[in-house]
Amino acid sequence: MPIVLILFLVTACAPVAWPEPVSLFRPLGGTLALGCLLSLALVRFLLVSSRTLRVIRGPIFVPGALSSYGRVRRRSMTMLMLMFTVGLVPGGWGWTVQNALAPGSAVLPPGAELLVIAPFFAAVVASWLIFYPVEREVHHAPPLVAYLLYQFRQQIALALLPLCLVVGQQSVVRWWPEIVEQSWFQWASTGSVVVFLIVAPWLLRGLLGWRPLPAGPLRDHLMASARRLRLRFSDLMLWPTHGVVANAMVAGLLPRPRYIMMTDRLLHDLPPDELEAVLGHEIGHVRHRHMLLYFAFLGLSFAIMTGLLNMFVRILPADSWLMDALRGLGDWGTLASFAVAAVYILFAFGFISRRCEREADLFGCRAVSCGRPDCQGHTYRDRVPVVTTSTPLCPTAIETFAAALDRVADSNGMSRAKPGWMASWQHSTIEKRVAYLRAIKDNPAIERRFRRRMLAFKVLLFATLIGIVLLLAWTGDLAGGM
Repeated sequence: MPIVLILFLVTACAPVAWPEPVSLFRPLGGTLALGCLLSLALVRFLLVSSRTLRVIRGPIFVPGALSSYGRVRRRSMTMLMLMFTVGLVPGGWGWTVQNALAPGSAVLPPGAELLVIAPFFAAVVASWLIFYPVEREVHHAPPLVAYLLYQFRQQIALALLPLCLVVGQQSVVRWWPEIVEQSWFQWASTGSVVVFLIVAPWLLRGLLGWRPLPAGPLRDHLMASARRLRLRFSDLMLWPTHGVVANAMVAGLLPRPRYIMMTDRLLHDLPPDELEAVLGHEIGHVRHRHMLLYFAFLGLSFAIMTGLLNMFVRILPADSWLMDALRGLGDWGTLASFAVAAVYILFAFGFISRRCEREADLFGCRAVSCGRPDCQGHTYRDRVPVVTTSTPLCPTAIETFAAALDRVADSNGMSRAKPGWMASWQHSTIEKRVAYLRAIKDNPAIERRFRRRMLAFKVLLFATLIGIVLLLAWTGDLAGGM
């Protein structure tokens, strides 16, 4: 969800002149239209929450009530994003804000984009308050203030960091447009992104409330495993979620700062060998350099989209009917270009991410492997002393990691087969991931074939992207911006 939310918020803060509301919404005005749309979603949440509370507190429990509530709860952010999008563009909210803050040809004040998306954040907080009574009854949620802080950290904080960077850059460009062409500003903008990526783990540690995993046998075991897997990092962190979420992640492009994070629920529910396999999965992202791959893909993709747009404008005759049609679209055409770029990044990134996650799954298996294809069970002492990206898998390791995936699904109340697109666009479903691993157990050649295809895929992907960038640079179409 964080990547989807970041794309959504950055698009909503796009530096465009928002079009006037369509006739359907014009009599209502942008504010009223947006309020009605968001209220419809909140009323839906309220009805589901109230019904679930009646079932929980009633004399007879109705099977399926909690699963229905869970589906609505997981999809609440998506529903609010859809309603806000309708209110923002055809509903006229973006146009209303811009005309109120900068009537005529006035320049928008710094940070004006934050006012555009403020109703969305207000609706998200309102949904947390609506769901809180059920969360308190079912999941033993903490006191309200702690619950709201946790929700903010879990759902919003990760998106705010890049959003503030984008809004700040747009505000500078808006008030001092002459500096955009200055080379020092272009280098400073690039440098600020690099610095942000480097220090992001420190920022995340403060925003998300991470703290070092307490000393004890479990920490010693996981730290020893990290050393055996040859990972250089700053610390192993605990993410307090009040026992709600079972998850793990790695943060950091460089060895310092770099953190491996595991939530309290994950540490509570998984036995040490499965935790070690999950740790191996996260370390697999580092060993396979997935973070560098992601950022390189995104950077090259944005450069290509900018260059292609410039090329299109350059080669299209100014008096052609197509150029006239594009001019007629006006702001709608600009918004469409942002939407197309966001959709491309979403689906292309998801395609790449799912393959990288499979690569990390295999490394998670290698982390607990003894290397013997005929293994019938082994202890910690029997594991491969030095794990590489080609360490042989063993049946016990595959079953250990598969069991960890199943347990994570249970801990999060997640469907193994149909968790919803938002929960599986970056990862395949748990069912598919486990089935793939067990297919490798029966036929090890599948894993070797995957390694060859993954290497070929990476080489072909970046050879193509770099080739297009060089071609656009040669034609001069990389100059300028979208």
